[in-house]
Amino acid sequence: ARYRLSSVAGTGDAAATAMRRVALLIAMVCATGCDDSFQGDEPPDQVEDANFAGAYSINFNNDENGCAFDGWTVDATTTGVPVTITQDGNQVTADVEGLAGTFLDLYLGSKRLSGTVEGNDATLILLGAPRDHAGCVSVIDAEYALTLAGDAVSGTAVYTRAIQSGTCTFPAGCESHQTLSGSRAPQ
Repeated sequence: ARYRLSSVAGTGDAAATAMRRVALLIAMVCATGCDDSFQGDEPPDQVEDANFAGAYSINFNNDENGCAFDGWTVDATTTGVPVTITQDGNQVTADVEGLAGTFLDLYLGSKRLSGTVEGNDATLILLGAPRDHAGCVSVIDAEYALTLAGDAVSGTAVYTRAIQSGTCTFPAGCESHQTLSGSRAPQ
């Protein structure tokens, strides 16, 4: 059934006129507010994700070694580590080679990290597999936080160890840190 605003029960001419004005106001707001030619404050431009893809030579500088990794010397630097990063949209994968790749493979069970890019920053993660290190079964995870500036990359690596079982000489949740820097061929 169709109703006229003036025929709604309990409304007089003043109420019907007010309701028509509200309806007209709503229609005007929708007509002008839904237009593509918005003239107000524009939303900030979205920052385009950087292209991290390439073959890098990265230096890994050892910082604190809270997880007591064997052979880890604070302030020692492993230079020229080959790291290949591939990218599909905002998804990235890094394959670490050389001594750093051997370390990852030995302690974490893989040398491939994966993650996402947001602007000029990438976060790559490797969730480790359980490993037995001298009677201590643990899982070590790695997180690399990288920033790209042109063809230069810098950032940090954090290795976190969680105890699974056995006799362990390090605290659960311990962290070891590295500082990363390097570059790729000009893109």
